[in-house]
Amino acid sequence: GISVVAFVPSAPRHRLPRPSSHSQWSMLPFGPQRLLVALFCATLRCCDSLRVVTANIHAWRDSEHDDNLERLCALLRSIQPDVLCLNEVLHPFEPPPPSDPYWEAVHSRRGRGIKLQPPSDQAQTCLERLRRALGLEHFTFGAATIQGSFFGDVPFGNAVLSRFPLDRVAHLVMAPEAGDETLGQQERTPEDLEARGLITAEVVLPDGRRIGIGCTHLDHRAEQLRQKQAALVGAAVDAAFGGGGTADVRGAPGVCGRGVAPREPLPHILCGDLNSFDRADLDGEGWEAVRRHYKARGWPPPTPHSLVLRELFSRGFEDSFRLAPMEGRVAMAGLSVETSGLRLPPPTCWTSNPLFRIDWLLLRVPAGCHQSVRVRRHATLTAAPGQADVSDHRPVVLDVDLI
Repeated sequence: GISVVAFVPSAPRHRLPRPSSHSQWSMLPFGPQRLLVALFCATLRCCDSLRVVTANIHAWRDSEHDDNLERLCALLRSIQPDVLCLNEVLHPFEPPPPSDPYWEAVHSRRGRGIKLQPPSDQAQTCLERLRRALGLEHFTFGAATIQGSFFGDVPFGNAVLSRFPLDRVAHLVMAPEAGDETLGQQERTPEDLEARGLITAEVVLPDGRRIGIGCTHLDHRAEQLRQKQAALVGAAVDAAFGGGGTADVRGAPGVCGRGVAPREPLPHILCGDLNSFDRADLDGEGWEAVRRHYKARGWPPPTPHSLVLRELFSRGFEDSFRLAPMEGRVAMAGLSVETSGLRLPPPTCWTSNPLFRIDWLLLRVPAGCHQSVRVRRHATLTAAPGQADVSDHRPVVLDVDLI
């Protein structure tokens, strides 16, 4: 089983817009000219489209466990997201010097319990520096664990950063219970289990319309445990965006009593590293590569059909890759399209040995919505010069039109 520790609204952190260095606004005289410019800018910000990006950032390090912040900023700045959903976020975290033994300890899987110096300046934490670099003025961080993660005793979880205000933010924490280590086919110990989390938030667009965003990260080893977590995530997202109110996601009263209040349903996107893949995404050669990888690791054969996706699809979620028009299914390097018209989605993990897609953007428009969403493009960022190994996962970009 899984215990829900909290489902608590938390106030998003709003920040005043930064002045644009290239804006000539302040140089315009008051009067009709300035009014026309204001009306034109308001029209541009009507926001009939939205770019949502999901990325597992590997706790601010690449696959070799070297500091990746500057490269990550450059890569994500090239994508220009409106909403950015991040997994494996340490916050507050200020990277130690490259020579610090911390990096090698985590690389060698000895990171648990390592104490780090608190940040000298909150403005210099990685999440703050990334937010400023991308110009995303609103963000929320949800810790799944406060201490004891694989990356040391720093709060570890998910984050949502947005160009537009976030409202009705809530964090769900799923803590493991005794016996969860027996789920799945890989041997593991209770110490190998980590709490997992979900953030839900409403993105408030300039014209007053709203779209729901969920950001989650599921267990890294057991598909059966991920399936349980996916059921909790699905029920929490139902409560946040589907018009279902604050029903307890475990079926017993009171666990989610502090969740967000019921409201009319909203279209929403569920993003994140689900750690689950499906045979349908792979051709014969790709599936054989996965089987060989599992055999080399001494693992049981891979499960061909994702239990996580079965759970979420049963709740009405749809795969945004397959909702995209054929010409909108692309692999990207920065903002340059490499390949379009893809029949199968590119793998997202790992960057050093891409095998399968485990990073997803799922879309749902509940019954009763007064607005809808159309997928225009689903793009996997496969590589860019000098940026192929920013993390151990590839970011995924979703462009949607708001109808």
